[in-house]
Amino acid sequence: MIIVEYLTYIIARVFIIICNLLPYNFRIFAGKTLFSFIIFFVPKYKKIIYKNFSLAFPKKSQEELDLIYEDSKKSLSKFVIDSLRLPNLNEAWVKKHVKFPQLAEYQELELSSKNGIFLCSGHVDSFELLPFALSYYSKPISFVVRPFKNKFLDKWWSDVRGRAGNSMIQRNGAIRSLVKKLKKGHNAGLLFDQNVVRKDAVFVDWFGRPASTTKALGYIALVTRAPTIVLCIKSLENDMFEVRFKHCDFNHIFNNDDLSKEEKMIEITKIATSEQEKIILDNPSAWFWMHRRWKTTPEESIPEDFYT
Repeated sequence: MIIVEYLTYIIARVFIIICNLLPYNFRIFAGKTLFSFIIFFVPKYKKIIYKNFSLAFPKKSQEELDLIYEDSKKSLSKFVIDSLRLPNLNEAWVKKHVKFPQLAEYQELELSSKNGIFLCSGHVDSFELLPFALSYYSKPISFVVRPFKNKFLDKWWSDVRGRAGNSMIQRNGAIRSLVKKLKKGHNAGLLFDQNVVRKDAVFVDWFGRPASTTKALGYIALVTRAPTIVLCIKSLENDMFEVRFKHCDFNHIFNNDDLSKEEKMIEITKIATSEQEKIILDNPSAWFWMHRRWKTTPEESIPEDFYT
């Protein structure tokens, strides 16, 4: 078993090396073509995408939805290709290719609190680049990741992600680790835009419908009072990117004695989710529409078998 894992790891590394030798635009085109084949042979993914479209964009025409669908395949390809070239990137590449017009505001937030910045993001655009690039502009970041089952691949990729000083937080015990990091003044973050099981969820509107959203965001923001931002990295023309964020001021929630702790967590999550919506609406094709975002439902919401 260990031999198989190691061989798989070697094959993956060789594949990534070969992939990165090819022209960038060709890689994007090849990736989009590959996704088209995958969706053709596994049609359930296309079904999930259009099910999500029907809930998120009920007023859009079929033509508009088809355009988002085609563009989303390119966005998926770009995410994979940009992730695979992470081993070849460095500070010089980041400073040349990634703009950060809000850097001064970001640094001011770092100085304004004894706690670190709580970074909340989602599966938008080439999101694997976000913590890697951001760490070259400021302090390193600790962020929650899903480990690879292959321990050799997981160790190597963690080293790649951490080259600029970033550290990985495993999902088990992630909330406690994030709170500890933030209270020690470290910047820390998580992705919060996917469905979670009911016991870990609060239900807030996402594109006008209740969606199961991690309660970790509201809890961490409430107990740490750390400056909280919702952020993304946006692809521009000519292999350029831009980091964008919105600072969410929760003081009016923190100081509202009429709200219970649970209610405060929900209100915090509503605000962050609303900001995430705005990011997606800026470029709808950039979000990961294959995800069953409304799988876990409150009572009298969409049917439990909606995606089947």
